[in-house]
Amino acid sequence: AALLAQVERGLRSDPQRGDLLLARAQLLEQTGDERAALTAYERAAAVPDAANDALAGQVRMLTALRRFAEAERLL
Repeated sequence: AALLAQVERGLRSDPQRGDLLLARAQLLEQTGDERAALTAYERAAAVPDAANDALAGQVRMLTALRRFAEAERLL
């Protein structure tokens, strides 16, 4: 929780920082919050330097949520 709070503070300063957007999504994924992680990966995918890793995260989360058709469309 402390690390997530630190990442979110960094994002308040620079909301388009790809590494922090990915870190936030990964931390949410690690806590098991697939829906929040999916949203975070979607946000990260909009930033060019994070897009590839974010896309992989989106596919993982969609699969975890059993939204297979959506995951397949991203591949």
